[in-house]
Parts: sequence; structure tokens; C-alpha cells
Amino acid sequence: MKAENDAVAINLVEDVDTKQNVQLIPLNCIQVGKQSRTYFSPHSLNLLAQSFQRYGFQGVINVRYIDRDCYEVVAGERRLRAAKLAGLKAVQCIVGDFTPEEALEFALRENLQREDLSKLEETEALLALLSLKLKLEQSHIIEVINKEGHLDRQKNNQPKSTELQQIESLLGSFGIELQTFRTKNLRTLTLPYEIRQAHLEGGLPYSSALEIGKVKDPTVRANVLQEALAQGYSVRDVQSIVQQVAQPSSRETLKPSDRVHAIARRLKKVEASIRDRVKLDQVIDQFIDVLEEIVKDRAS
Repeated sequence: MKAENDAVAINLVEDVDTKQNVQLIPLNCIQVGKQSRTYFSPHSLNLLAQSFQRYGFQGVINVRYIDRDCYEVVAGERRLRAAKLAGLKAVQCIVGDFTPEEALEFALRENLQREDLSKLEETEALLALLSLKLKLEQSHIIEVINKEGHLDRQKNNQPKSTELQQIESLLGSFGIELQTFRTKNLRTLTLPYEIRQAHLEGGLPYSSALEIGKVKDPTVRANVLQEALAQGYSVRDVQSIVQQVAQPSSRETLKPSDRVHAIARRLKKVEASIRDRVKLDQVIDQFIDVLEEIVKDRAS
């Protein structure tokens, strides 16, 4: 397969199927366009590259013609990256007649069907598409959504501006309600960098990212994030931890029983990752002894 790809002229495009407009295009003639996907798992790319090396290139890449035998990816950047890693010289592409706006919308609609598309990627892509179609700055779009799209204004039957109606219509074409985009999607843009990255790379669920983002202290927040990723905490576990550390007065405001319950849930997670069960049991026994002494003193 490698020899077959090497035989392809680097600066020429060879027709494979003119009826379907499928062409074998050299990789050095394809450039990356605006994509709604910003993170690619290195492990996943390597696996796909190995598959290409063993079985040859699978599938097609959607591209659009730019000029002088230069093409831009519309959909299929993951395959393109894997093909480069595999050392291929050319790949099969479907050449479509897309405008920049149509290319972005096509890529977005394709990627929105991915189950692993992060909320941050979805938000950034939708804002890019809104900006392109409405000819508005993204910052202005966010301002319109936050001010005019507030639920209180709609309850008071205040008229919607043309801009807001256009925004709502486009979001609706993707099955996304305006209030959902305002209260959930846009919140990802204000998360601290390290939380956005953890969410983007697939290790941190969106809901957990929002919870950890509530912690103001950077050091405490980093510790909570690290613990949540290492132990694979559920959203409820994260909420419990954040409730304890988010406010300085949380120790006084939480009931002792709630604090013990939260610790017990965290111990169940930690217990599975500790090899020395005997040592863990000893620590727990000591902890229970202390609690019993406290209860005994309070009762007397």
C-alpha cells in the first residue's frame, strides 16, 4: 500500500471516480480548515494510523477546492492526521463545492453527531457558525444572548430583537434551545484553563467541570481536579467535595453527619486504589475510635 501511495505524484491530483467526484489527493495539497473539533486523542490517532499502515486508508475525507491544486478539509481531519502519521502520500477525498460558511456548517453538523464531542468544542463551533452566518462578532453574540435571552425578559413578554431571533433559529436547527445554550454552553468559556483542558481531553465530564469551577482558590481547585481525575469521581462525589472546600465556612455550616457521609463515599473510591488494605483498615479503625470518643464525651 505504501508503494502505491509513493507512486502518486506529489503535486498532481489523480481522479479515482469522477461520477462521485472522489479523488486521490496528495497530503501536501490538503490544508486544515475551520473545524469544530480542537482536540484529538494521541492514542486514538496512533491506533488509526496503525490500521492505515496495515490495511490501507479507509473511508474518505471531505474537502473543498481552494486554488492551484490546493484543498481545504471540510470534514475528516482525524483521518488526515492519522494518514500523515501512517506515512501515506495521498488519500481519497470527496471534493465538494462549498463556500467557507457552508464548509463550517457541514463540519459542525458532522461533528455534532459525534458522541465524544465536548461541550466546549460544541460551544466554540456554534459561536463560530453564528458569527459567520450573522456577520457579527462572537463577543456581541454572547452579549445579546446573555442580556436579551434571559428568561425573565421572556416571561415579561418583551419583544425579541431580530438578532436574537436569528440566533435562536440557528441554534434550534441543531436541536439546542436558547436557554440551554445560555446557561450551560456559554459557561464553559469562563472555566479556568486547566478545567477546560481536562474537559476537552475527555477525562472530566461537563457537569463535574462546572462544579470544580466553583472553587475560587487556584491551589484548592487544582487539588480537587487532580483527585477527581485520579479517582474517577462521579458528579455527586465532586459536588460533595466542592461543597466542603468552596467556602471557608463550609466546616461550620455542614452537619457532622453530612461530612462523615461525604468522607465515607470518598473512602470507597480511594479504597479500591490502595493495595495495603490492612493499613487502610487500621486508619479507618482509628478514625472510628475517635468518633466514638467524641460521641461518648458529648453524651456524658
